Amino acid sequence: LMAFARAMGGRSPDYGVRVLAVNPGPVLTDRTVYLGKIRAKRELGDESRYKESFKHMPFGRPATVEEVAPMVVFLASDLANYVSGTVITIDGGIANRHSNP
Repeated sequence: LMAFARAMGGRSPDYGVRVLAVNPGPVLTDRTVYLGKIRAKRELGDESRYKESFKHMPFGRPATVEEVAPMVVFLASDLANYVSGTVITIDGGIANRHSNP
């Protein structure tokens, strides 16, 4: 999808359209908590310790929705009228660690 967004966004201005993508890393959602609890129960024997399963993540936690949403709002706004073919990665640096999170 990232390659698609870049390719489409490179040509889409010819048609008056912008194509952008936001590529979030782990985000704290109900699903993230649920999976963290499963991992904590399996690995630590106590699902209430689920936050410990986030320790390998940048800043020791997943991103919050409030940390991702402003970028989406910005890209959808008139302030980003000259942005197209761009993928914004919001992952706390995971993509640049050269290892799996």
